[in-house]
This record gives sequence, C-alpha cells and structure tokens, in this order.
Amino acid sequence: MRYVSEGTLYMSEVHLYEQYQHERNLSNVETTLYAEILHQYAFDAQDSRKDLTSDTNSSPSDSTATAAPLYFPHEPCEHIPSLHSKMKQAQASIASPHYLICCYAAYPLTDKLNALLYMHKQMKSHKTTPLSFSDSGNLSPLIALHFAEKVQQNIWMICMEQITTTEPSYFPQAYPKADALSLLQFTPNVGDGAAWQVLYYGLEQWDHTTLCEIRNEPSTLFTHTSSFITDMLAKGNLEKQQVTIIPQTLSPVFTSDLTSLYPHVYTTSASINRGTADPLYHLATLPLPDLPTDSNILLLLFVDEHFGVGGMMLRRVND
Repeated sequence: MRYVSEGTLYMSEVHLYEQYQHERNLSNVETTLYAEILHQYAFDAQDSRKDLTSDTNSSPSDSTATAAPLYFPHEPCEHIPSLHSKMKQAQASIASPHYLICCYAAYPLTDKLNALLYMHKQMKSHKTTPLSFSDSGNLSPLIALHFAEKVQQNIWMICMEQITTTEPSYFPQAYPKADALSLLQFTPNVGDGAAWQVLYYGLEQWDHTTLCEIRNEPSTLFTHTSSFITDMLAKGNLEKQQVTIIPQTLSPVFTSDLTSLYPHVYTTSASINRGTADPLYHLATLPLPDLPTDSNILLLLFVDEHFGVGGMMLRRVND
C-alpha cells in the first residue's frame, strides 16, 4: 500500500558518527548465540557467512566489499554521547524532546539490556519517552516521521545500524551493509533548531506479489521506485527537474538507473549502505551552494528491496 501525505514539521541538521574500521570484535552472549543458530539452521547461507563474533563479514556479491571499512570501534549505541554533545553545541535553541525514537533495520546484538534504553540513559533524557521502530527494513524513519506528524511534539530520532551479518541481496554487486549512527530532531516549531521543512513524506511497503516480483526480477525494484517518485512529485505539483534526489546506496546498477532518468541525483563516493541512516549521511555532506537554483527541493529516498520504498521531500528553511 502506498501512502503520500503533506508534511507539517521541521527537521534539524543531522549529526553523524563516521569513524569506521575494518573489524570489531564482539564476544557478547547474543552475538555468540546468533552465530550458533545461524550455523545450525541457515544452511542455505552458511557458505556466504563468516565468523559472526569477529564482525568481519562482507557481501559475497560485491567484489569491492572488502575494501570498505564497515564497523565502528564499539557498538554504535556507545557513541551516542558524542552526537548528543554535537547537537547541543550546534543548536543552542533546540528544544528538549518529548520522545526519543530509535530506528534500525539490523537488530543490535548487545549484552546491554536494550540499545535504546542505554542511549536514553547516556543522554540523560529522563523526562523523554523512548520508542523504537524496526521490522520495516530501511523504512523505519518514515514510520517515525508519520508518528511525529500525528503527535506534533518535539522528537529526537536516532537511526542506528549495528552490523553483525550480511543479508543476501537480490542485486549483483550490492553495496555491503555498514554500521551507522545519526541524530536529528523533528519539531512543529520553525524556531527550534529547524534547518529543513518537511514538505511531503510517504512510503510504500511491498505486498507479497510485489516482493515476489522483485525477487524474481531485481530490475523491477527501480520500476516500483520510479512510480513512487512520480507520486511524490505529483503530490507537490513538481517536475523532476525541480527536485534533487538523495538515494539509498543500494548498488551501482540502481544508482545508474536513477541518474539516467532523473536530472539531479546526488551521490557520494561511499560504497556502503548505512540502512535507515543512509540518505541522512549523504544529506549531511550535500554542498548546498552547488545545488542547481531550480532544484532546491530535496527528496531523501529510502529503499529496501525486502520491504519497500519511502521518501521525505525537504526544503531548506528560509530558502
């Protein structure tokens, strides 16, 4: 089912953690048990997986996977204090949140009671209600945004990925999944550290028929994504020349298909897919002065071949 709606909120600048390395040793109980379960039951995936306790997996379908560092020095949730500090320093006027929402596609295997509750405590957000959105692949941020639109309160959203194993992809040369940690705020008030206005947002979660179609013919993912983009543009009465698309880093083929059809697609040299946080990482590096004058509206495009497609249409505040 496809859903596209007008937005009413404002979004802050995005704060990121970006220190990557090639491996991270974890020996907690959850990681060890997951490795044993995978070994015993995932017979079809055994040959494409490595020792999970060392977190050194790479996608067998991507010849460049081993060249890209995928992991943070520690569990991603342990790095939240640095992002919290960055947000407070950069935006002195930012309001205290009513909700702290954590979005993730990869379930964090940790020996902590709960990754979100750990971050909630580290941020000393004692009067803030913690919530998590998951089990929707890379689309969880759109579900969190929909929640924020309904409650009309200040919300801090964390997009976090802790990579333990590589999911099989339908795409040849799919970019490998990587750790991620981002922090931003949605607010109904333009003065509370607002940097972007949410013009429209939407998502489409695959039904069984569509999912089977994409699995049988991966190129149809782009067809469904393009149809979704068309509806997003129509909602704002916009032409594709007026919008700069910041897409999910899925594969070189997917990116090439986008750039061949849409005139303004912003990509970076990154060869990793940061899941729920991926378009946010690219947004943070976007050179705003270089944007075409007739294309100052952005479409953050979240895509997951297993779950669906979603997007946020943004415009810089005061533009």
